[in-house]
Amino acid sequence: MTITCFSSFTIAQNLKLATEKIITPELGKSHDISESGIKVYQKIQSKLNRIQNDYETMGPEGISKLDVEYLELHEMDTPPNSTDTPGCSWYCAALINNVIASSTLDDSDTYKAWNIHDFDLSNTWATNKNRGIGEQITFVFGKTRTLSIHQIQIYNGYQKSESTWKNNSRAKKIALSINGKHYAYLELEDVRNVQKFTIDVQKFLADTSLTFEFKIMKIYPGKKYEDLCISEINFDGTGDH
Repeated sequence: MTITCFSSFTIAQNLKLATEKIITPELGKSHDISESGIKVYQKIQSKLNRIQNDYETMGPEGISKLDVEYLELHEMDTPPNSTDTPGCSWYCAALINNVIASSTLDDSDTYKAWNIHDFDLSNTWATNKNRGIGEQITFVFGKTRTLSIHQIQIYNGYQKSESTWKNNSRAKKIALSINGKHYAYLELEDVRNVQKFTIDVQKFLADTSLTFEFKIMKIYPGKKYEDLCISEINFDGTGDH
């Protein structure tokens, strides 16, 4: 008979792994901000402007049923590089006081922390310190009783173009801490799609700032550079608008 002995340390490690909270994403759409993608958007906007001008000069009878359908289909379109939500959204009432990065590439404003929350995929937060591993970025939300967060949306890598995305590193595993306490690990896929992570509802408190900290644990290496890039982290939730 073979007897296997486990140390208390091994048992503790195995229990920790068994209870470790890991969240995988739901994939949303990707944004085509290539030259051809921008041209398609501009063509749509040109047609919308023509329909709008016809309406203003000739009234409702001056536009066809097909024009009305085209207007309804595209009137809420946003530029290809934008992650902003058209119309009223959770962000109508949300307030982010600060975005703080442990480091940025070359200490340059080109890759500053706020780029990760400017709703523009043409910009990015970047760091090449430690190839990005161990680096972190923190969001500090304003105080309010009316809001809560239940979803995190991550646009991984430098999304400006297919080449910038491939050439720079992307996050593979992120440790998420909320109000200074470890919450879960986010496991990201190596895709340009928006990755939506559903979390337990995090309520804002009237007397305490709510903080979300994202620490890079593992990466997908870039083909050319050691820079770690994340173009956007956005949030969604419920509350008064």
